[in-house]
Amino acid sequence: MDDPFAPKKRFSLGRVLTGLVLLGTGTFAIAFYFPLLEAHSALVREHESLSAQQANLGSQLKLTSEQLEATQKERESLRTQLSKKDDAQAERERAAGSLMHALSSALEPRIKRKALKVVQQGLDTVVQIDNAKLYRGNQASVHPPGSAVLCDIAKALTGADAQLQVIAYSTSAQVDNALLRRSFATTVELTAARAASAALAITSCGLDPKRVVASGVGHHRTLDGAEANSDGQIGIVVSLPGES
Repeated sequence: MDDPFAPKKRFSLGRVLTGLVLLGTGTFAIAFYFPLLEAHSALVREHESLSAQQANLGSQLKLTSEQLEATQKERESLRTQLSKKDDAQAERERAAGSLMHALSSALEPRIKRKALKVVQQGLDTVVQIDNAKLYRGNQASVHPPGSAVLCDIAKALTGADAQLQVIAYSTSAQVDNALLRRSFATTVELTAARAASAALAITSCGLDPKRVVASGVGHHRTLDGAEANSDGQIGIVVSLPGES
């Protein structure tokens, strides 16, 4: 049993100071350090999140840059294709103009005598010939003077890289000539026969038959400039390769 009369122990100044220091340290830790530590951890997490977002943005930027580069290449490719197409079109127009000029020059004597006309329709050159210059009124075959006209056309086109379509038209809805009606019930049949005869006359003068096509359209229309008393026309459409 403790002696109540025994002298009480006294704490030294050093112990008191140590206790105060420990107490202050604990108070600081509770009041400042732990909140700072938590704030630091929050900053670290935010930094990691921002780093991840930056990495994601970097990936998106790279993808966008690649897509933009691909789009620019595609635009450049389209620009090149359009340029080539424009160049090709310009070349075809130049070739068509040259063909028109060459054919008009070769047929100039007959043009002056009004035996035929040469006109430009788009990229095509069309030779218009009235039926009276090629056929007798009661026949579907080309007569000798008409063959001479068609031979001049064939000779003018011998060296040209072109396709020919011989088209026959009728100004009448029916076959008016009694002799022709014995062989041709409709103007379609008559114009087909006349177109075939004209095409044969052209190929007989040296043009490759593979380059010449004949068709009769009957009472469809006539080309501009038909004579008033004409019963139809022949149109020889001269086209560049690839045109129709």
